[in-house]
Amino acid sequence: MASPTLESFCCQFNLLNTTSGKHHLGNPDYTSQIYNGVCIGAASLSIIGALYQILPRKQSPIATRLRRARPLSTESQRRIICLLAISDLCACFGILVRSALWLAGYLPENLGLTGKPDFPHIFCAISSVWIQYFYLCTYFWTFCYALDVFLEVKRKQWAKPWWLYHALSWIISAMLCAEGVVPLYYPSLLHCEHTPAHLIPHYLVTYVPILAVMIVNPVLYFIASRSVKTLLTSQRAHFTDQERKIIQKIKERFFLVVLVFFCCWSPNIVNGLLLVCHKSVSQGAFSTMRIVMAILNPLQAFLNSVVYRGCAGCNFRRPEFMLMASGVRDSGNYSHSGSTETTALLRTR
Repeated sequence: MASPTLESFCCQFNLLNTTSGKHHLGNPDYTSQIYNGVCIGAASLSIIGALYQILPRKQSPIATRLRRARPLSTESQRRIICLLAISDLCACFGILVRSALWLAGYLPENLGLTGKPDFPHIFCAISSVWIQYFYLCTYFWTFCYALDVFLEVKRKQWAKPWWLYHALSWIISAMLCAEGVVPLYYPSLLHCEHTPAHLIPHYLVTYVPILAVMIVNPVLYFIASRSVKTLLTSQRAHFTDQERKIIQKIKERFFLVVLVFFCCWSPNIVNGLLLVCHKSVSQGAFSTMRIVMAILNPLQAFLNSVVYRGCAGCNFRRPEFMLMASGVRDSGNYSHSGSTETTALLRTR
């Protein structure tokens, strides 16, 4: 999961046996069958959810009408949902493989101050970086989804900034991941330095993106929901039960998207606070938080498949994907009949 303790756990010489109070960074909870079993279960469930979002699938006419009745379903947003699912899939695959190998006995054990990094330590480091990188990608794709919705309802006429979306989600994530891991593993896996100069960058890379999404996304969704109401009122010159249902449906989607992210990643923030106050926190609290993170972090992919569930597979050549929705901009296309509704952003049941 996205926790600084996992990367530190991969070092051959860590602070497990010290008396400085930093022993939490090398805690053996990660080697337990319960922890790895929970990781495998949550990751497997989320892999299924991510594949459900990614793989193309043929839908019946009724299912197609229901999917089109959901808000936030423009082509751009469907693409973001699929890319988010791909990032989740890669992260969960890394968790699944790592936990399976740890259960098989390939554990990074302390070997003292001498020797060379062996396969368990190298694999532990690579898999931890892999997982952190793709979870960083999910944070940025979640932000890009909110930004895309914001630009849609704010009636921005220019082309969607896909170059920005990809740069944030792939390139910036890689730079942040390297910035956090390189100081920790330098000069080698044999000696993980635990000085503030080595740990602070790693902690910042782990927690700042989560906090940023938790703060920025609700603001973007709040502004977007206010803008939808204003546009509907100004363009249609009245505000009936139909408009209220549309706005309520959009608000519900915004709330669920934010709720999933908070549920999956709030435990990591709590764990970070516990690490700051580790001298006064019992080991049981850390063990509990690690199990909670092992459940909720991977479940993001499964919960996203339930919340977003409007991406009918990543087959962008389908006709429905080629129709660029105009949200509330094209008020002329709006109809009170659900079967003739063509504004994808504001479709409602």
